[in-house]
Amino acid sequence: MVLMVGVAPQVDNAAEAINAIRKAHGDEAIERLLKNGITEDELKVVFHQRGNLARTLEVTKRSDGKVVWLEEGKLGCAEGKVLGTVRDIGGSGWMHIQNNHIVNKNANNELVNDFAKVFGKTYRDESKITELIMEGAKCGQKVLDPHKKGLYEYVEPSSGKTLHLVIGSNGYVVTAFPYVEK
Repeated sequence: MVLMVGVAPQVDNAAEAINAIRKAHGDEAIERLLKNGITEDELKVVFHQRGNLARTLEVTKRSDGKVVWLEEGKLGCAEGKVLGTVRDIGGSGWMHIQNNHIVNKNANNELVNDFAKVFGKTYRDESKITELIMEGAKCGQKVLDPHKKGLYEYVEPSSGKTLHLVIGSNGYVVTAFPYVEK
């Protein structure tokens, strides 16, 4: 590092956060996010946009350059309940998606996976669901409706059905769910 008189050294808080996660959780905690062309620069964007890298599950980059990520998230009103037994309002991220759309119980107390029901049995596998969500986050089209802020649509190729995603202005995936016309 070169120190210049009268110039304060620049601190890269994001780089320090990445190094702290590596130190606390090992290199694999960061390396697992560095795939599909994602670099530490994109992880720094997640950090600067107030993302929690230790709880981040996946990161992607849209063609417009926007960095988008999925975190473990949290439950809102369903916090403390058995996953899927109470419809969650106010939560976000993967836990919210799981609760409301993967392990939710219907009126007959049967487990319903909305992703498998709409997109096919391949989506019984949660890793396939996260892949679909991240592909939707990367390639989905923004819905240009002022009443649907942050809404993106992605057509799943094999079924032709639509995935809706809500992505915060900072790039955080708030929720994702199969769209079914009523």
